[in-house]
Amino acid sequence: MKALKKIVPTFLYYFPTTPFRLIVNARYVDLLYQIYQFANELGFPYFTFLIDFGHRDFDKPNEKPKKNYLKWEEKHTEILEEQLMLIVNNILSSYKQGIKRTQVLEFN
Repeated sequence: MKALKKIVPTFLYYFPTTPFRLIVNARYVDLLYQIYQFANELGFPYFTFLIDFGHRDFDKPNEKPKKNYLKWEEKHTEILEEQLMLIVNNILSSYKQGIKRTQVLEFN
């Protein structure tokens, strides 16, 4: 993480419109807001994420799920909704205070 924090400012200097991209699956859905905050701290102007309902830990028909595989369930959808509301509330409260936050560019 320290190395990433050192590299990102230079990277964003040369590529200032680069969004922070994230694939969210069942294992990490509860970290969405925390990762959004991390992207904001790093200075990314945009945040975009893709929901991976299928979870790509395995894709062969006869292959067994890996150790940490979690199937997307209704509880994950509820967690996703909570995480999205945290992001939205954070953005709105920051705008009220005149603070520009990382914008959610795409939600797929």
